[in-house]
Amino acid sequence: MLAKRLAPKSKVLIYYDGSCSFCQTIVAKWQKRDRYNLLQFKSFREDSVHIELGVPLEQLNTYMHALNKQTNQLEKGLTAVIEITKRTPSRWFLLPLLYLAHLTRIGHLAYYFISKHRRTIPVNHCNNQSCKL
Repeated sequence: MLAKRLAPKSKVLIYYDGSCSFCQTIVAKWQKRDRYNLLQFKSFREDSVHIELGVPLEQLNTYMHALNKQTNQLEKGLTAVIEITKRTPSRWFLLPLLYLAHLTRIGHLAYYFISKHRRTIPVNHCNNQSCKL
C-alpha cells in the first residue's frame, strides 16, 4: 500500500498526561488510527519518566513530548502532534494545516492554550441520545 511506503518507518514514544481525561481520549483515538504500530504511549506521571527523559516535570506538564526511537530526537507540543500525524495516514489531510499553523506560530499558541485548559475540557459526557451537563 502506498501509505505504508510513504509513512515514516521510525516509531515514536509519546509522553502524555495519564491523569488527564482529555489526554486519555486523544491517545485512545490515536491508538485506533495507528495502523502501522508506529506510536507508543507512556504517561509522564509514571515514576521517574522526567528523569529518564531529562525533561523537567513542569515542561512535561505543559507539553506532550514525542521521542523518535530511531534518532532519539525529542519534539514537544505542536511539533510532536505533527510527528504523530505523519505516522497516521488517515490524518495526512491535516498536515498542510498543521505545518501552516507551525510556521505562523498560531498553532503553538493554540496548543499552549489547550494544554493549559485541558483539565476543563469536557470529554466522554455524551452518548447517542444525550449529553450530561
